[in-house]
Amino acid sequence: MSENTKSNTTRRALIQSTMVTLVGVTAGCLGQSDEDGDPPESTEVATPLTRSDPDHPPLTNATPRRSTPGSPTAVETDVPSPTPRETTRPTPSPSPSPTETPPRTSRTPQRTTTRRTTTQTTSHAREHPYLSVGSGTTKFGLDRSRYPVMGSDRAPVEILYWSDYLCEFCSQFATSIHPQLISKEVRRGHTRFVFLELPNIGQNSWPAAMLSKAVWETVADTDPAQFWQWHQTVFERQRKAGSGWADGQNLLEIATEVGIDASAVETVHDTYSDAFASDIDAAVDAADQASVPGTPAFYVYNPDSDRSKTIIGTQPLSVYRSAIRKVK
Repeated sequence: MSENTKSNTTRRALIQSTMVTLVGVTAGCLGQSDEDGDPPESTEVATPLTRSDPDHPPLTNATPRRSTPGSPTAVETDVPSPTPRETTRPTPSPSPSPTETPPRTSRTPQRTTTRRTTTQTTSHAREHPYLSVGSGTTKFGLDRSRYPVMGSDRAPVEILYWSDYLCEFCSQFATSIHPQLISKEVRRGHTRFVFLELPNIGQNSWPAAMLSKAVWETVADTDPAQFWQWHQTVFERQRKAGSGWADGQNLLEIATEVGIDASAVETVHDTYSDAFASDIDAAVDAADQASVPGTPAFYVYNPDSDRSKTIIGTQPLSVYRSAIRKVK
């Protein structure tokens, strides 16, 4: 072998060795903690945040919307395979409302919208100072004071969160992903959630949504953490569709378990059912404006810049955190 050939071979070996070293260093950097000091998140591939075809969006880990949710013709069945949403807007059919209406001009119960602080006297409120009755309006014109809000008024990102208590994918989000987002994003003041009802699955979807509104109205001014305890417990108790697990009596028993006066919930429900139905209709209208095809659904946006991302279905934690950072 000539001297030139030996020299070229040596140079190639050195270059290959250097490249291997650089790859190792890069991999080490990628394995470091994120900006909040958390361990690196999974690199698994998740469903894209944006949909390439808004008219026929693919649904992953989501329950598609139906044409007549909550109506007598919508029978609770096993959750179907995800398919694109039907074009007809769901129109829930609540039972007739009592003649009595709340005193406010908006036909809603009177309550303050002052943000809560750690000076509250209730124990749960002290543990969760970021829970409050919201104020102002969200994207799509929703009145925050009419819906459960989790997070600081000063959070730069807001997430409109649509759900159905009978949706199995909603249960997956509520029991596995949401608690992590509370710890990593809500407690740190990065984002706040506005919980919105989207009754969609079967006969108990609408009644469960109405009862949820009554539970929130009952505890919003005294201990909003109790609502979220009830909300979490309902999803933990979720059973197979058609089993009747979500009837009103069972949901009231869960309210009692978490320390809420069930009789007070029933009174509030009966008194303000007309206002609650209007709230749910407004949330459904907002879902239509956001082109939400199924549940759960999340509209992640920055109220100041109007940057936004839409997430459909229960996705890995990294998908939500990435969306928050992109719109922040």
